[in-house]
Amino acid sequence: MPSSRHRRHAQLLGGCLVAGWLASSPAALSDFAREEVVVEAEAPGVRESSNAAFARVHYDRWASGRECLIRFGGEGSCTYTLPVPRPGAWHVWLRYASRSAVSIDAGPKGAPPLTVTVPPTGALEGRGAWGWARLHSAELDAGELVFVIHAAPLRPDCLVLTAGEAPPTHATPPAPPAHSAETLAAIAVELTPDRPNWLDEVSGLRAPAWYDRVRAGVHTRLSPRWRERATFRTAARSVRGLGALVLVRHLRTLGEGAWWPSAVGPVEPWAADEDVARGIIGRAHAAGLRLIAYYRHTEDTGVAAQHPDWAARDDSGRIYTRNRRPLMCLNSPYVEHVQARLLELVERGADGLYFDEVHMPPTGCWCGSCRTRFTAATGLPHPETIDDRDPLYRKLLEFNDVTIERAFLRWRRAIRARREDVVLLIGNHRAPDLLDSHTSGRLPRLADGVKTEFDKGLSARTDSLLARTGFAAPPRDVRLALGWSWCRDAAEGRPPHVWIPRLASSGAALAATAGVIAHGGVANLDHPEATIPDQKTFRAALELGARSGSALAGLRPTRRIALHHPERALARLAPDDAAAWREVVGPLVGAFEALMRSRLPVGLVSDNLLAEGALEGYEVLFLPSSSDLSAAMRAAVARFARDGGLVICNRVEWDWCASDGRPRAVRAFLDALGPDRRRGAIEVEGGPAALHVVPYGEGSRRVLALANEFDWVDTRGTRSASAPPDPVEGVRVLAPRGARARDLLSGALLEGRGVGGGVSFDLAPFEHLALVEIELP
Repeated sequence: MPSSRHRRHAQLLGGCLVAGWLASSPAALSDFAREEVVVEAEAPGVRESSNAAFARVHYDRWASGRECLIRFGGEGSCTYTLPVPRPGAWHVWLRYASRSAVSIDAGPKGAPPLTVTVPPTGALEGRGAWGWARLHSAELDAGELVFVIHAAPLRPDCLVLTAGEAPPTHATPPAPPAHSAETLAAIAVELTPDRPNWLDEVSGLRAPAWYDRVRAGVHTRLSPRWRERATFRTAARSVRGLGALVLVRHLRTLGEGAWWPSAVGPVEPWAADEDVARGIIGRAHAAGLRLIAYYRHTEDTGVAAQHPDWAARDDSGRIYTRNRRPLMCLNSPYVEHVQARLLELVERGADGLYFDEVHMPPTGCWCGSCRTRFTAATGLPHPETIDDRDPLYRKLLEFNDVTIERAFLRWRRAIRARREDVVLLIGNHRAPDLLDSHTSGRLPRLADGVKTEFDKGLSARTDSLLARTGFAAPPRDVRLALGWSWCRDAAEGRPPHVWIPRLASSGAALAATAGVIAHGGVANLDHPEATIPDQKTFRAALELGARSGSALAGLRPTRRIALHHPERALARLAPDDAAAWREVVGPLVGAFEALMRSRLPVGLVSDNLLAEGALEGYEVLFLPSSSDLSAAMRAAVARFARDGGLVICNRVEWDWCASDGRPRAVRAFLDALGPDRRRGAIEVEGGPAALHVVPYGEGSRRVLALANEFDWVDTRGTRSASAPPDPVEGVRVLAPRGARARDLLSGALLEGRGVGGGVSFDLAPFEHLALVEIELP
């Protein structure tokens, strides 16, 4: 018989168990073609595997029953009992999520399984992540069908038995609610201006000098399960032996209590009498390391148990979870709890604080604090449910952004009041993808460095969109570089902190580090705990980071051509990804690629920076969506043009999205820059077409960062092994006559020779990174 979980999705009708959710009216129950018997994947009758973690239940707002299975790959199977209401032809469907095409074996118990290849859905989470695949069709007698699904690398959500051949209608969302003109007018009122007053506190912020001087460090995840191993206490000395100067280390991993005798909240039993956090920080300092504390602020099992009203809740009132731990809400007193904990770590000597993940549930929060504060801030009722198509719900996401900013502003003020040299690394998790920011462009202004990840400029969401629409796909290296550049420039040029996992070789570590450094970042090299210290893989990359830091410290990217990242336009177009790409992201990525391949200086400007008029030094401003500028932004653009700046607005005829039209768009855009677009610029010629060249500095001292190809590095472990490129050869730098040049990594002066009205310097071949200092006359 079906379990209680099965009964929740079905009802008895005429002695037969059939689906209780139908697309049509109750009268349609007689229409057998609409019958849908739903059985949740997270409730198998039998689960078989030698792996204890196989088929783990995972909360997902968009899953049927709000749960699905994860870690379903490898070895194992799940068996389900599907009630068959009547004899006839029936079809078994699987609702699933997968980033790639997957072959799955499934079939009735006792019969040889059939292999079905299911197409990718494009993502593992979100409303649009789920797809349907028909696994089985047969004539069945009334009763029960015992069905087995074998392990496959996808996320099963539910099984649906249908009488019709069309995909099930189960989990199809209803139409969004309609709103009055008065409500829509209230929704249109922005919660915060483009440039709120608090930006005065951080405008022109410079990170502590020690952070800027080291461009590669080590990241470990020595969680509590490592406590009894020697590495837990010896890691700092071992990491310093690799040549590292900075270590990111967990001081709270995932929802547990404090690792020290904290004055607030639960404390881990093993830390009640021993100040484990102080010991970790002290050993790092004794080894000559700066210690950045990874503090997981999003999940908290103990505090949620003590204060369930502080937990974040979804639109059904259920507590959000991640990694099976409750998520907390930053509109609740939990924000004060975190502040107290952070100050305790600062007092113990932590040199930096590392804030990972998404800060608030990306789909919004329905706890009592959020409901009250949302209505107080907007004068609107809190939305009833999650629906990207509903403008009232979109308002809640705007409120989410403001909530996150308010929490980090509070924490920054408190921390800096205690110590000026503590670095705040604040994650903007999804922002490098451009389609799915979760946080506003204002949040990076509060960060000494934006925490991001090597491959966050790539996403399954964008991959799926490009495959579905046939839009021209930007090269992988362009998307990676754009993501890092956005994190850098949204924080006024401060180096983003880029986590780089799964490095399989010294070459991969060097290539990834070189790419990140060239684009102004700090390479945060994830070192597997079991192999500390891995000299072979990490030493050379750490040495490169140390030498590069002294060369780039205090410099920001050279300003020449600015690309506006129009957040208001993206908010207007949401949730239509195709429209957002066609009107905004495609032109932005296309212009970035055109400039990068032309080796011209390019930077990005957020809405708040544009409203601030932060265009000093730029000569050209590109606006992908000029109609979405606020009054403050329009005024800033007008001042820029009056002062002699060139403003280029995207044009409809520049069809950046069409594969056959993209080259024409690139030519038209470059032509719009004018024939003297290289006037006064230091030029780099030769080398591979994909050579990345990023100039730094203004005035008489410039530094050129040149990176060999790095997009072959696989930090996800999902691609076929790629061979590293050949060393870069045949590169020369053209500068004005009288300029001098030095290779900063070797220290060698470069010999110049006159060419036309300038001087040419030939670079020695290099494998991964070159840093060339140019002293202009």
